[in-house]
Amino acid sequence: MARRQPVEHTHPTRVVHYIDPAMHADLTRYGLLNHAEMIRRQQRNSELYLQWKIRQAEIRERDRKLRRFWLGFGALAALALLAAVVVGGWLL
Repeated sequence: MARRQPVEHTHPTRVVHYIDPAMHADLTRYGLLNHAEMIRRQQRNSELYLQWKIRQAEIRERDRKLRRFWLGFGALAALALLAAVVVGGWLL
C-alpha cells in the first residue's frame, strides 16, 4: 500500500526588483539618457505602476462579483436538481 506524502503548502512568492546603479550610470555615461530623462522615466514608470494597481483592483472586484453570482446560480441549480430527483423518486 502506498503511503501518502505530506503536502507542503507554500506561500506565494514576492518578487522584489532592485535597481542596479551601474545601469543608470552607464545610461547616463554613454549619453543614452540624461538625468532629467531618467527622472521622467522613473515618474512614468511609477504612474504606469499605479494605473496597473488600480486596474488589478478593478479586475479583482469584478471577479469577486462574478464568482458570487455563479456560486449562487450553481447552488440554485443543484437545489432544483435535487428537488426534481426527490419528487421523481416519490412519484415512482
